Amino acid sequence: FEGHTNPVFGALHLPGGQRIMTSSTDGSLRVWNLKSGKQIGNDWRDGESGVRTIALSPDGKKVVSGSEDGGVRLWDIDTGKVIAKWMGHTEEVRSVCWSRDGQRILSVSQDGTARQWDVEKGATILAPIKTGHEAVVYGAIHLPGGRRMMTYSEDGSLRVWNVKSGKQIGDDWRDGESRVYAIALSPDGKKVASGGEDGGVRLWDIDTGKVIAKWMGRTKTVRTVCWSRDGQRVLSGSYDGTVREWDAEKGETILGPIKTGHQHVVLSIAISPNGRILASASWDRTVRLWNLEDNQPISSPL
Repeated sequence: FEGHTNPVFGALHLPGGQRIMTSSTDGSLRVWNLKSGKQIGNDWRDGESGVRTIALSPDGKKVVSGSEDGGVRLWDIDTGKVIAKWMGHTEEVRSVCWSRDGQRILSVSQDGTARQWDVEKGATILAPIKTGHEAVVYGAIHLPGGRRMMTYSEDGSLRVWNVKSGKQIGDDWRDGESRVYAIALSPDGKKVASGGEDGGVRLWDIDTGKVIAKWMGRTKTVRTVCWSRDGQRVLSGSYDGTVREWDAEKGETILGPIKTGHQHVVLSIAISPNGRILASASWDRTVRLWNLEDNQPISSPL
């Protein structure tokens, strides 16, 4: 298939279970038919800036993207057009995240700041939060209740923030010195999974800030993590091009390592709404699909 011309940093399943969307530093978002593997329509573009991250709104009607030009863009799923564009970051946007009510978007940039945007008004809700991490900030997530957020960084820490005051809550969360490259909040909002440079996947308790489980099984950095919708499984993608599926309660490997066939690091993974199909996006410019029930590939790489 004709594919992206630069690394694919993002992949997500679109409503209905028949399409996926990918994003790349070639500056495009693309929609694909899961069954045929064919691209649907033209590339979605707004300028030439590379797209580092995408996230689907809770109602499934919009996608937010973060780009290398520091812009945060809101796209309409039906038209493929930009309906809002917010500038403010001075360097590339590495992570975007929706609040659970779909009213706010959280963006984190290589400039070391986190910003919250009002989706309806298109304005910054508060002044940018200067995270103070001692290395690159890779992303942030909203925490339950809407009053806190969490950032994570190459400096090996996770930090919790009061979104109104912009002040850090408590001390850094740490477990050794391993750089943190990915986190994901559990569906019930009680745990956070993180992936790090040491190849480990850690499970953190939201209330205590402590590691409650630590799963090792890789020799290379874990670059991406995600939860199944029922909260029973955690999936991780690595620099070694493999994906693993973990039982969140038992801490055992359910599947894997899945040798995806990617020739480079797995940058993003996403599970379909029915929990059966895994999409993995890679630096090698491809996206691959996997049946999680039998660990077999679906069609050719996109």
